[in-house]
Amino acid sequence: MSFVFKQRAIPKTNNNIFIKLISILSAVFLCILSGVGCASRPSACAADVLLAMTAAGSSHPVGDAYILPSSTVPDAAESEKQPDGQIWRIADSSLLHAAFGNESSTENNEISELSQGIVDSGAMFLSTSHVPCEYMVFHCISRSDTDMVVELLLRRLDVLRQQYRDTEHQATIENARILVLDKYVIFAVAQSADDAIDAACRAINKS
Repeated sequence: MSFVFKQRAIPKTNNNIFIKLISILSAVFLCILSGVGCASRPSACAADVLLAMTAAGSSHPVGDAYILPSSTVPDAAESEKQPDGQIWRIADSSLLHAAFGNESSTENNEISELSQGIVDSGAMFLSTSHVPCEYMVFHCISRSDTDMVVELLLRRLDVLRQQYRDTEHQATIENARILVLDKYVIFAVAQSADDAIDAACRAINKS
């Protein structure tokens, strides 16, 4: 499993103090402009990002697509754009507990935060066959909330490791990807996990 975090380029400098100062000031100015641009752009709907992931790479097994109750979905009339043309399901608390937690009070609190507190948009695709394939997209209210979502996804990954240990699909689980991109947390467990992550990045960056 690999973790990918957005890195910021470091401007080149030389031994001239004046040029160093200009380079630093230029970098700061560009960062400010970049931040203003990002703040003014609307965030991509989690369901749109999920659709991009399911359309990327090789074909995925049959499954169900879910959204969190607070999420929006693409136009229902565009059913051909939904995963396998199906209707979106609501990810209720029973599904979230089955995927991420057990009966401990700490985990229950975290899952409640996922569905009601720290995430304003979320979508998931879960395989219903014996072949593992899961895509998840969560847009957090703040960047600091991404840590909790990552912890929940690591917990989900542990469940999948137990489920597929010593099977032909173990490598798929070990090659899972978790990406934190600004306020988004993206999860991909699939044979084409890298393609799905790349598609998610493109969907987010073009919003």
